Amino acid sequence: EDCEYLDCRGKCDSKAKKCGATVRNNNFQIVCEKIFLGWRMSNTVLIPGILMSQHTPSDLAALLRQCSNPNIETGKPRTTPSEDLRKRLYNILIEMEQSLNEDIFL
Repeated sequence: EDCEYLDCRGKCDSKAKKCGATVRNNNFQIVCEKIFLGWRMSNTVLIPGILMSQHTPSDLAALLRQCSNPNIETGKPRTTPSEDLRKRLYNILIEMEQSLNEDIFL
């Protein structure tokens, strides 16, 4: 079972009733989860992320969710994002930046 302590997630030690030493997420996942997706509590969005709105393409939203938690299966330990996922997210963000730059200079 995953535990949360601020922005770090780790494996729970049910006997000691606290997080173990192994951290299950990294800074890239924290940026995807807290900054790009937004702050949530009990699946309710408290503060939307900077990349989330009604205009967010579904493929970008899916990548951000995968980035924050690549192994979405319940009961499975959290893993870090694959290099492929990182590259796909990077490419989408670059495309968005280029599109914005083209709109600004038109």
